Amino acid sequence: MLFGAAHYAGFLSGPIGMVMARGWGLFLGITCLRSGGILVSSFRTSVHGAANAVGTVAVAVLTVNLRCGSPRADFD
Repeated sequence: MLFGAAHYAGFLSGPIGMVMARGWGLFLGITCLRSGGILVSSFRTSVHGAANAVGTVAVAVLTVNLRCGSPRADFD
């Protein structure tokens, strides 16, 4: 519950963000309990972080291309 409340102003913000963060926290907690440690949860968190990084870079590249045009557009 507190994990979700701490993400109230995050992305996605508000009640939806709180529910999503709470669900992720619950999922990680269950993973810890079922695996008997935090190694699997740490791995899943790392994978989640890597996915966020890839998504952020993809959005940045698309935003730059949409605003400035494709770098290859001058060669057509």
